[in-house]
Amino acid sequence: MSGRRSRSVRRGRARGRGGARGRGGARGKGGAGGSSTEWEWNESKDSSNGPAPVTFSGDIPGPKGEAVDVRDPFKCYELFFTSGFIDMLVTQSNLYADQQRAAKGDTSIWIPITKEELLAFLGVNIAMGVISLHSLDDYWSTDPITSHPWFRCVLSRNRFRQILRYLHIVDNSTAPQRSDPNYDKLWKVRPLLDQFAKRSLELYSPHRQLSVDESMIGTKCRLSFIQYMPKKTVKWGIKVWMCADSVNGYVI
Repeated sequence: MSGRRSRSVRRGRARGRGGARGRGGARGKGGAGGSSTEWEWNESKDSSNGPAPVTFSGDIPGPKGEAVDVRDPFKCYELFFTSGFIDMLVTQSNLYADQQRAAKGDTSIWIPITKEELLAFLGVNIAMGVISLHSLDDYWSTDPITSHPWFRCVLSRNRFRQILRYLHIVDNSTAPQRSDPNYDKLWKVRPLLDQFAKRSLELYSPHRQLSVDESMIGTKCRLSFIQYMPKKTVKWGIKVWMCADSVNGYVI
């Protein structure tokens, strides 16, 4: 290959019946039996002997655009969960609540979700990933042993359950038909996936060392495409293909 150097290596005599056979085990057809052939590697810099070297011409790796000067964790969070996206979640969640309550004739007191409440709800969910407790109610427990006052200060348990019940991303009245050959099984979360994919590309330029591999999103929820892989660390979940920066693991 062009630009590659190597020592001259003598492969030895070829032998065989009806084909050449060297020390490396290479065989051929039509060779003269008992003939003597010498093989060796030669140094070559001629580009005609192989593909020309490929030079990396991408942008300078690292954060770009709005992400360049961001240091605050919440500001980093806002780069992906933009104000417009949060507004959309609030609108769709309140719309779904109205649709569900009207369909079931629910006349109980309902206060529409505000943007501040939804941000608090998302923050509580992130904190639950850091502090693992046995059940959801334990996060609002007043027991001195298991109590975590922060959760009660941010959002009440009943309000958290209300938001969790009605949290929605798209309008159900626009649901695609299952008979459609282009039916998207992820249509209910497609705006969220598109948002993250779009912002991941807008905010970061990867290094030239990229890795494409499968990954498991751990879950045991009821889905037609959930997979079980007994030999994996995460045995139950959704298998996805990811392209990541091999230098730091950033998913593109």
